[in-house]
Amino acid sequence: MQNSSMKDIAILIALIIVVILSWITGTNKGITGQPTIPGVSLEVTSSNTSFYGRTSASNASNDIEEAVVIRTQTEIDAVEYALQSIELFSEKSPYEGMVTIDKRSLGPRNTTPEQEYIRFIASRQNSQKIPISGWRIESVITGRSLAIPEASYLPRSGVVNNKLPVWLEPGDTVILSTGRSPIGVSFRTNLCTGYFTQFQTFNPRLEERCPDAENEILFYTGDRSVLVDNACMDFVERIGRCDITIKVPILLSSLCHDAIGLEINYNSCVDHHKDSASFVGNDWRLFLKREEELWRSKRELLKLVDQNGKVVDVYSY
Repeated sequence: MQNSSMKDIAILIALIIVVILSWITGTNKGITGQPTIPGVSLEVTSSNTSFYGRTSASNASNDIEEAVVIRTQTEIDAVEYALQSIELFSEKSPYEGMVTIDKRSLGPRNTTPEQEYIRFIASRQNSQKIPISGWRIESVITGRSLAIPEASYLPRSGVVNNKLPVWLEPGDTVILSTGRSPIGVSFRTNLCTGYFTQFQTFNPRLEERCPDAENEILFYTGDRSVLVDNACMDFVERIGRCDITIKVPILLSSLCHDAIGLEINYNSCVDHHKDSASFVGNDWRLFLKREEELWRSKRELLKLVDQNGKVVDVYSY
């Protein structure tokens, strides 16, 4: 009972600090958007052209600099206090240490939804899969909180993909992006997902580890004489990894055109390799589908909580 009271008091104090922080950094601004300092004019009027006027403007500048320093230190103090409150009074998740926020990543500091992301890592020491759909990422400073979405385990191009709860294998990595998925769905990577990078932009960029085009053409089930067509095979050898060929030289045979179009693309790559041991990737690309940035670029405190609201990990920067 005593621990509960202490926790309530700590949370109340943290909330008061956050309110003060919001007032200092947000509402306490003049029309120009600059911090308002009581009793000090931030503008130099036409009457301030005397020696004493210039001295007044200089003093105002010093006051502004001092106010910025105070505001910054207040923000830092608020983040540090909130972090200490979480560490002392929040209930720890049984998944603590099994999934961690990557503290080296600069993803949360980006200022556009397409580039902003948070990276989670499942420990290689885990002895079991970890279910993370329904967990939440929260900003202690702003109060923003969003649930980790479901995803497609085997995305397909040109179709509506089914989504399922995400279970992390030991060593799996999650990129939780603020914006929308370039392919319309959250997904687990695989041997072939590098094909998506030709026409869509991912941040961070997807790994391109697709099989070589000359290996893919071997799966062609039509007229196999194309495999001894030197002109066709010479062209296939020049196709880049994870590249879909839009224009095949007109001088090549129609059979060559058909073979390249049918076999060297994402969906065919999946059909060729989905049963191989090296097919499934250990990266997940999850998308929150937001139109604006979610996390502060600095002096932020993020908290990863499980489905019961217990703290899995925290990250301050």
